[in-house]
Amino acid sequence: MGSNDPVSNKLAGDPDSPLGQEIARRAKSHLKKIRKLSVGACLGDVDAVHDMRVEVRRLRALIRLKRDFLKRKGLKPLAAFAKDLGCKLGAVRAEDVLIMRLRELCPSDALRILEIGVALRRSVCAKQLCSLLESGGFNAWLKGVENHLCCEDGPNEHVRDFADRALKRAFEPLGARSGMDGLATLQEMHSLRIHAKKFRYVLEFFARSTSWDASSTLAKLPDLQDYLGELHDEDVLLQELHGAQKLAVEWRAKEVEELKEAATNVQRSIDQQRKAAPEHWAFLFKDLPAVLR
Repeated sequence: MGSNDPVSNKLAGDPDSPLGQEIARRAKSHLKKIRKLSVGACLGDVDAVHDMRVEVRRLRALIRLKRDFLKRKGLKPLAAFAKDLGCKLGAVRAEDVLIMRLRELCPSDALRILEIGVALRRSVCAKQLCSLLESGGFNAWLKGVENHLCCEDGPNEHVRDFADRALKRAFEPLGARSGMDGLATLQEMHSLRIHAKKFRYVLEFFARSTSWDASSTLAKLPDLQDYLGELHDEDVLLQELHGAQKLAVEWRAKEVEELKEAATNVQRSIDQQRKAAPEHWAFLFKDLPAVLR
């Protein structure tokens, strides 16, 4: 990748530096951002919640790298807390997206009532997140990350020495889905979304250490994530609409029909998006070298 590429400058590890040193450098950067964003997240800043979620994801990727390739102990509690934190951040984000999608649908009394219920759930999720961020456990986790992830330990092997092994391991779950087509189940697509996300973070780290040009793949991975993410959000919206219909005793006949119509439109959108699935991930099996496939 070119030296002016923002990924290589900000996220990728230096090929000629020891792996532990580069993990520490990246971890310090993410930790600094997480500390700052946690303040905004507690104050209800939507952008802070969403940005912090991404930083926690990237930090989790570093924990996995250090665990798998440097064989460091003491990381399991850090990984568990990071996962819990990520889930709570994700819960707030999920309700935000659901509210946004409900507002994008054709306005109706039923959807407005449904939005109020989702907003109440969002408030509960936000309080749970804030409680976690203000807890001693969060502060202990930050300290643990400093002690275990931000220390420049490890063998003298350089980042480039780990690239092929790390990328092959991260790509395996995606490679197993190379034969998927537009009829793949939503559950399979949601699984693909998670693995694509993990692969992207590993590829970002090793972007300057590969024996092949990773720039094309890195440029396309966000689009794949967006596509699969939107499909996931549509599925969540559909389940919300179906769930609301089961509470028919609380709805008037007109409102039930409004919910059914909205669900039909969302299902139609999902069906159309699923047909386009192969073209969205075909690049993974064309751009990447045979060593990963």
